[in-house]
Amino acid sequence: MDPLTLATSAVTLLMSYFGRLGGRAAERAGDDLGDALTSRLEQLYTSIKGRFVNDRLASASLAQLRAQPDDARHQGSLQYALAQILEADPAFGAALSRLVEDARSAGASPRVTISDSGATAVGGGSVTITAHGGSAAGRDATWMQSTGREEG
Repeated sequence: MDPLTLATSAVTLLMSYFGRLGGRAAERAGDDLGDALTSRLEQLYTSIKGRFVNDRLASASLAQLRAQPDDARHQGSLQYALAQILEADPAFGAALSRLVEDARSAGASPRVTISDSGATAVGGGSVTITAHGGSAAGRDATWMQSTGREEG
C-alpha cells in the first residue's frame, strides 16, 4: 500500500477509535472497553504515538485529531505527517500496514460522512449524509429531522 493510502486508512481508523473513546483517555480505552476491535485500534494508536515521540509537529497533529476527530483540518494534518514518515521509514510502514489489516479483520469498517455533495454512491459500512436545504435518498434509509427524532 502506498504511504498516502496507508496514512489515510490509519487516520480513518484512529477517528473510529477516538469516537469510541468519547470522553475517556486514550491510554485507558482498552481496559475500559475491552473488546477485540478496541484493542486493535489501541495498538494502532500506540504504534503511531510511539513513532511520533521525537516529532513535535506530528505529535501535535495526533493530539489535535484525538481532541477533535471529526475536524477535517486535523485529519488532513495527521494524514500528511504520517505519509511523510511512512515514505521515510518503510519498516514502520510495513508494521503499520499489518496493524491496519488487523483492525479491519477485527471488524473496523470505514466511516463515511458526506456533506453538501452532488450525486454520491458509497458501498458498505456506515454512511452519514447531511443535506441542508436539500434531500437525501437511499435504500434502507433512516433519517433524523430537526426535531431530533428518527424517521424512516
